[in-house]
Amino acid sequence: KMIQKIQRQPEFQARINPTQVKNPEYWSPDYVLVNFLKSHFVNYAINAGMVSNDTVAWVDFGYCRNKEEFIVGNEWNYDFDAEKMHMWKLKDFDVENNNIQNLIINNDVHMTGGCIVGGKTVWPTFDGLIQHSFGELYKNNLVDDDQTLWLMASLKKPEMFNLNIIPDHQLGHDSFVLFNNFNDTVK
Repeated sequence: KMIQKIQRQPEFQARINPTQVKNPEYWSPDYVLVNFLKSHFVNYAINAGMVSNDTVAWVDFGYCRNKEEFIVGNEWNYDFDAEKMHMWKLKDFDVENNNIQNLIINNDVHMTGGCIVGGKTVWPTFDGLIQHSFGELYKNNLVDDDQTLWLMASLKKPEMFNLNIIPDHQLGHDSFVLFNNFNDTVK
């Protein structure tokens, strides 16, 4: 209801670039909520004892619309630093010449939202940063999906993050293509 309240405010709607209002982060409270809760869901799994290894990945599998798109047979053997959160960025964020509100109103995406990897000991801190970032947006009558929240978290505590740039030739590819850059078994 909090998200919906902001999305329905005429002031919020008036700020959004008219070419972007069709995107669900501007009209679907359920979409914003699910994306906001990704870190909460991972933390829940960690706290419930469902995670036995040192790192945990959230991967959106929405691109798997049929069995031909699902990659089978590759071992997931990635060498991620368990002391960091690992995210993929499309481009750098220019802190001096840009601001978060501008990103939101123009849907200027800097981070991918479909995959993130982190050590299970750093996920709770990440979740706290996401909660705080959401609160900051809410206080300013703004809401947005995970990509902006993840960027805000990385700006608050940059030493906690490894931001991997997505090579131009891999833009638009699924998470497995991105992960394969780090996979010792698939070269």
